[in-house]
Amino acid sequence: MKALFSGLALVSAMTATGHPAPHAPGPGAHLKVTREHSFTVNLPPAAAFVLFTPLGEKNWAEGWNPVFPAAGDLPLRDGTVFTVEAPHPHGRGSIQSVWSVSRHEPPRLIEYRNVIADLRATRIHVECAAAGKKDTRVTVRYEYTGLSPEGDALIAEMTAERFEAMIGQWRDSIAAYIRRGTPATP
Repeated sequence: MKALFSGLALVSAMTATGHPAPHAPGPGAHLKVTREHSFTVNLPPAAAFVLFTPLGEKNWAEGWNPVFPAAGDLPLRDGTVFTVEAPHPHGRGSIQSVWSVSRHEPPRLIEYRNVIADLRATRIHVECAAAGKKDTRVTVRYEYTGLSPEGDALIAEMTAERFEAMIGQWRDSIAAYIRRGTPATP
């Protein structure tokens, strides 16, 4: 019986080509970490919400350039898929991440699923709530799941302090865009 389970484990550790998978850890072997941070945007919720859509983010995030592979994915809706090319976190060229909109509830909530193959999967939840008469409180939550030892290492590097600093950069870039009035990425 033990041999049967060992054989099943070996088969499940094979790729579609029949070669051994690069890693085949058991259930629960990779990191799963949640980080959350909030900040205020000096815009009402409907205007602030747009900044967290794939095309709205181009206004404040330098180098952000989502590509929509299917013609029917705009206007934005639940199920919209897009890709983004970005520098590899360890400086080894570039990587492509695949994004899917899992919840689109303007002007209150947008949620994404993001996968970087062989590194990590992330659920990104952005909630906008009125904060006074003209401001919006934005709460950003990332739920990271490692897909490999390298992905686990990247997640481990994203301490609460680093996450707060990253979201602080969002806040500062959005404030600069509001002052400037022109997009960061054409």
